[in-house]
Amino acid sequence: MRPASWWIEDLKYLDWENASDFDDVRFADARTARWNINRSDVWIEEPLWVSDIALARVDCNGGDSIIFVATKAKGRVRLSKITWIQAQELLFYLRREYGNGAISRYVMLDESHARAILPVGFIPGHLNRVLDAIGWPVENAEDRFNRIVRAEALPLVEELLAASYIGFERASNDRREGR
Repeated sequence: MRPASWWIEDLKYLDWENASDFDDVRFADARTARWNINRSDVWIEEPLWVSDIALARVDCNGGDSIIFVATKAKGRVRLSKITWIQAQELLFYLRREYGNGAISRYVMLDESHARAILPVGFIPGHLNRVLDAIGWPVENAEDRFNRIVRAEALPLVEELLAASYIGFERASNDRREGR
């Protein structure tokens, strides 16, 4: 579906800064159940390293934040700026590798349709556009999570989410289970 994740291929080419050059560097908590890096409760003071990488954030004057990929080198933490969507993808990877993977679930409505919780807007653009196109919003056109998906598209949804380190499974409370 996609090439190797950017942090596997590109880390050696990024521009790096020392974390010590910044005030109040915070790190994403791979143990969180949250999906959105914009939430303050996703960030902690000490990094949870996964394969010597972590996700970092520095809050700037005026309330804006800069998001970084963090690495360890010779006992020092180094930071390189990344985009919001790169950070979201990295968060899902870190969560999965830490044993706390993000899971999207669905329930079957009938033989041909499922209602799924899909992270539209939280995965890379090309994958996000396909997810957005194959599911109909449940509540209204602005509904970014609750989607009706045709049953034959469920394997594609699973493949798209897996490419972003998100699991996809049938909800255990699905009353149609076992039919």
